[in-house]
Amino acid sequence: MGILPITERFSGFGRFGLNYAEAKDSFAGSGSVNVLDPDRRTRTANYKFGLGFEYDFIKCLGLRVEAERYRVDDAVGHNGDVDLASAGLVYRFWNTPPAPRAAMPEPVAAAPAPQPVAAPPPPPPPPPPRKVTFSADSLFDFNKATVKPAGKQALDQFAADLRGASFDVITVTGHTDRIGSHAYNMRLSTQRAEAVKTYLVESAGIPPGKIAAKGTDGSDPMTKPGECRGTKATKKLIACLQPDRRVEIEVSGTR
Repeated sequence: MGILPITERFSGFGRFGLNYAEAKDSFAGSGSVNVLDPDRRTRTANYKFGLGFEYDFIKCLGLRVEAERYRVDDAVGHNGDVDLASAGLVYRFWNTPPAPRAAMPEPVAAAPAPQPVAAPPPPPPPPPPRKVTFSADSLFDFNKATVKPAGKQALDQFAADLRGASFDVITVTGHTDRIGSHAYNMRLSTQRAEAVKTYLVESAGIPPGKIAAKGTDGSDPMTKPGECRGTKATKKLIACLQPDRRVEIEVSGTR
């Protein structure tokens, strides 16, 4: 279908296409004539074309007048045409308004040449991470992972010093001494780190997603090699290895 606009509201159009028709013919014979095939039918496709005009009352409603011709063949081989004249209303449910014409820009006086602008100074480098070390003996009883009252006071003071600052992440690392098996030390140090994290989340309101907790097995001691001799868990050795039992809290990205 092709449309030719004549005015803003009036247009002509032409259409061309195919139609598919079924034709049926019936014959009745007299006594002297015998009809071999009294009922015939055929199905075939043929052309159709038409011309018309349309007048739009508004953008979505118009009046259409059209004349069409259909080629329809009967069942015995005769060609015939069907002419149809029609008038009707056309309603467009999805009317797309025409795109607005771009306005011609007004002439603008040439802008003065830009003045050189000094580049802003580079941002200051981020401050180094802040690390605070707590003695495990001040936070926990020996071989325990429950924060005791004195340890809660120390963590409360740390949270108060941190209040108002903006930071990216807090890393809590639990350390043990070298006494005990690797599995035991890993379990105890991890439990202590998790206990400190839980207390800071619940008491200081620090988002849990900003605190990471992990444990170590005594592989990063504070004591020097040969400083604490022996392998048996005597009172003297336990007291000597006291600096190794600790919890380190590192604050990264403080601003």
